[in-house]
Amino acid sequence: MNRWLSRLSYSFIIIAGFLAFQVYKVNTGRLIVPGWQYILMCIALVLAIGLGVSGIRARHRIIRDHDKFNH
Repeated sequence: MNRWLSRLSYSFIIIAGFLAFQVYKVNTGRLIVPGWQYILMCIALVLAIGLGVSGIRARHRIIRDHDKFNH
């Protein structure tokens, strides 16, 4: 699981950036969406950020463990 999370971490960060831009457009009034869709976008944004950060941590943990065994 950590291996897949580390591989997809940058994809989650890109998705989070896109969702942040969409939420920004809703907040400035340039995009009109129903309230339930706005709430789902905010939830997905938080989840994407969390998964992206977790994936980056998993990637660094894999690299650190690999270096530990090689030295």
